Amino acid sequence: MSFPGRSLADLVLRWFLGLILLVAGAYKLLGMGLAGFAGYMSGMFAGTFLPGFAVSILAYLLPFAELIVGVLLLLGWRRRAVTLAAGVVFVLLAGGQFILGYAEALAGNGQASTAAFATAARNGVYVLAAVAALALEAPPRLALDARQRGGGD
Repeated sequence: MSFPGRSLADLVLRWFLGLILLVAGAYKLLGMGLAGFAGYMSGMFAGTFLPGFAVSILAYLLPFAELIVGVLLLLGWRRRAVTLAAGVVFVLLAGGQFILGYAEALAGNGQASTAAFATAARNGVYVLAAVAALALEAPPRLALDARQRGGGD
C-alpha cells in the first residue's frame, strides 16, 4: 500500500493508540490503585464463566501492559511488534467486555449489558486501528525505529 502521507498516518495511529493505552494504564495504577483495580475487576467478572484467578492475574498485569505498550507506541520503538501487542491487549479487552455483556444480559441487567457491549465495540475500533497501523508498513516518522535505521524525520 503506497500513498502520500503514509508515514504521517502511521504516526497518528501510533499516537492515538499509545495515548489511549498510556492514560488507561496510568488511571488504573494512579487513580484506582493496583489492588483497587484488581478488586473492581474481580467483582465485575464474578458473574461470568471466567475463572477468578485468571481475572485476577489479568487485572494485576493489565495496567503495566497498557503503560509499557502505550509508551513504546508513542516512542515508536519496534513499531510492528509493539503495535501487534497493542492489538492483542485490545482484543483481550473487547473479549472480556463481550463476555461481561452476555453475563449481564442473561442476568436481566440490560443497562449494564448495553454499556459492556458499547465498550467492547469501542475496543473493537481500537483493534481495527492497530490492524490499519500494521497494514501501513510506513517508513518510520518521529520514531526510535527511524533513529536505529538511520532515517526518518
